[in-house]
Amino acid sequence: MSDLQDDTYERPAFSDALVTVTRRGKLMPARRGGVLELETDEERVELLGPFASSARVGDEVEVVGIPAPEPHDRPSEPGMLVREVRVL
Repeated sequence: MSDLQDDTYERPAFSDALVTVTRRGKLMPARRGGVLELETDEERVELLGPFASSARVGDEVEVVGIPAPEPHDRPSEPGMLVREVRVL
C-alpha cells in the first residue's frame, strides 16, 4: 500500500462558482408558483431574486446572472440569481 497522495486532482476555486453567465431563451412560468423559468434549447433554469424588466412570459430574452449552487439533499432545477434581463 502506498502512502503517496494523488496530487493530480485539482479542486475548483471558490470564486469559480461566482462567475457571471449569460443565457438566452424564452421566459416561462415555473412549475413552482410565483417563479419564472428560462427555457433554453438544453434546459429550464429557475430565475431567482427580484429583477426589474419589461419582459413578459413568452418573450425571448437574454438573462445575465450567477448560477445558484445545487442542493446536495435533493435533485432540483438549475437556478440562476438574476442580475439583468433583456428582451431580444
